[in-house]
Amino acid sequence: MSTRKEPPKVLKGAAYTECSPISDVSHHKASASKAFLENHYRGMLRDTRSGNTARPVGPRPREPCVDDFVLVKRIGKGAFGEVYLCYKKYDNDKQLYALKRMRKTDMIRKKQISHVRSEKDVMAEAASTNPWVVKLYLSFQDEQYLYMVMEYMPGGDMISWLCIKQRFDVESTRFYIAELCAAVASVHDMFFVHRDIKPDNILLDAKGHIKLTDFGLSKRFAKVGEELLDLEEGNDALCSSNSSANLSNTYGSTCQGPNSVPVVSPHNPHSPTANYNSLTPAGSHASAHPQARRIFESIVGSPGYIAPEILMRQRYGVNCDWWSVGVIMYEMLYGIPPFFSSDTSSTCHKITHWREYLTYPSDRGVPPEATDLLRRLMCDQRDRLDFQGVKEHPFFNDIDWERLRETPPAFVPELSDPLDTHYFPEVEDNTPHQHHQRPEERNAVREVDPRGVIFADYKFNLKR
Repeated sequence: MSTRKEPPKVLKGAAYTECSPISDVSHHKASASKAFLENHYRGMLRDTRSGNTARPVGPRPREPCVDDFVLVKRIGKGAFGEVYLCYKKYDNDKQLYALKRMRKTDMIRKKQISHVRSEKDVMAEAASTNPWVVKLYLSFQDEQYLYMVMEYMPGGDMISWLCIKQRFDVESTRFYIAELCAAVASVHDMFFVHRDIKPDNILLDAKGHIKLTDFGLSKRFAKVGEELLDLEEGNDALCSSNSSANLSNTYGSTCQGPNSVPVVSPHNPHSPTANYNSLTPAGSHASAHPQARRIFESIVGSPGYIAPEILMRQRYGVNCDWWSVGVIMYEMLYGIPPFFSSDTSSTCHKITHWREYLTYPSDRGVPPEATDLLRRLMCDQRDRLDFQGVKEHPFFNDIDWERLRETPPAFVPELSDPLDTHYFPEVEDNTPHQHHQRPEERNAVREVDPRGVIFADYKFNLKR
């Protein structure tokens, strides 16, 4: 008597094989449909609470397209697309925006779909209420590209200012770390954890105040009592072989190709066990357990700024962002990142063994209250300060937290005219190019997504 053969078990998000009942593309479509419905009903709930339930009367507005904009200058170029300085046609004031254009085929092939969706979702929610996040005005698509029209930040990113200044004085550090802490806390208040706080993702406006960008690695939480619960299931796309924090970076190093960050084994830290971008989140199969759902176990972030509990594949929560704040503060005061090394593997080893390598040289003029704050940010995650603890720390005694954005900033960008982009790295051949859709790329997108499901929830318009 023959025994019944059990069907093969297939892990969530697993690559398609002959015996797999679902492919990666199908999984992305299911995720996109889920996200579309969640965003739709979240918007309905928001409108109901605000009393804005009336349906518009009249013809349906025309959907935006790239031909609505005049592309002035390319300010970012990389593996996944370009960023342009632009303004709207027929706008007499010629208000400047940053337009990011990303190829759909690259997003699908390199498994960046969840990153793009995460960035759009966070920026859309923040657009009308959060002054600490780069404002998103529009997101739309055509057959070949995804587009984001965002606030233009002419002061460039914080990494550029670190290169210019080499070291910040204590007062400048105090101001910008206070703003950074307020910005990080504002993202947490939206029930998101950023997971990739670094100087590249801190942008300066024309007045010198900061805003956060690059939410491609962010994750949504729901708050229940005083605990944070992970609403999302494990997602392979976060750790795909081509995932990169630079994918979503708004300007400067925008859309650069991926950087490999090794995962360090606590048992053999000198030998990376694997590239973190190719790992399946450790919590993918344990997320059903109530305790396991409270914190993340996926490997994300950028070398040098990533918290040790993430590198060591331990459970972690929103306080991973506060470690990154401490690393940036250290770099401002000492002129070098605390775990700097010539190779990524050595950097990761230093981070996971931070008790051995984290030093505070006494000859740099850093005041004791500053080093004390650093020790309370770059420490074991159980001892790390939260935002309330940060605000109460003596280093910030003179900070008016309620009027930060009204306080004169430490640095004010010197701009010769509105089109001055010298705070951004030079882009070879920065002349705007009008891209015509190539038939093979158009067909490639249609082949995997004939009904346009994967990016169905991508549309956003701040004015509607």
